[in-house]
Amino acid sequence: MKKIIFLLAFVAVSMFTYAVVWVETFGPDDVVKNESGYWPYVAGGAEQYVYVNYDHAADCTYDGYTASVRKVNASPTTEAIGNHVWLGADKATADSWFSISGIAAAGAQYVSFDLAPNAMAYVPNMKLFINGAEVAMPALTLATTNVMQNVGDIAITPADVYEIKIQNFDQTLNTGLRIDNVTFKAATAIKNVTIDNSVYATNGTVYAEGEFQIFSVAGQNVTELNGQLNGIYVVKTAKGIQKVAVK
Repeated sequence: MKKIIFLLAFVAVSMFTYAVVWVETFGPDDVVKNESGYWPYVAGGAEQYVYVNYDHAADCTYDGYTASVRKVNASPTTEAIGNHVWLGADKATADSWFSISGIAAAGAQYVSFDLAPNAMAYVPNMKLFINGAEVAMPALTLATTNVMQNVGDIAITPADVYEIKIQNFDQTLNTGLRIDNVTFKAATAIKNVTIDNSVYATNGTVYAEGEFQIFSVAGQNVTELNGQLNGIYVVKTAKGIQKVAVK
């Protein structure tokens, strides 16, 4: 049996780490084109084909213009990309954008997300807005077509509820951006963390000595789903904690 173990960190004294407060992955990789061959819009009217199965569909509002939810199959050189938002750039005006409002991530101090271009060595021309205010983006060059690259942790002003808006200002024909894993984080003090090395995972199941609980990176208790897991989880046992990748 192969053990898949990811250590959090050995800590002898107090330290700070980034704790995920909220994350959106744009659903369970279930998006499909309609009968006319079009991907669903992020939002729209009753007459339009719109995606609705977001991670936080019950408590957030999703909006956008010319933004769609898509996925990309694996190629000989790149891995598949699951559900994500596509902001095309082949418009006469820079009006391709999407937003998520009602994000309950009280006290978050950072936001991050993944970007993938559909052109090599692509330099994005985009803007990020948090609660209506523009937030400076780091300088980025996206190296490889259809390969996700994280933008890093971008500092934001803490609030109780957030709205994020990302707008693509590139008007170059047939280019665009893929966006995934929108994440809000907070700096959290951790004292004397104990690592439990008995924790491991295989075939969708987490194993550990004694009783334990499993939490998603968003902080949800998913212990009852053990045996059907896929992703990154934090496991709490009587001995300590452990972060595991479950496949």
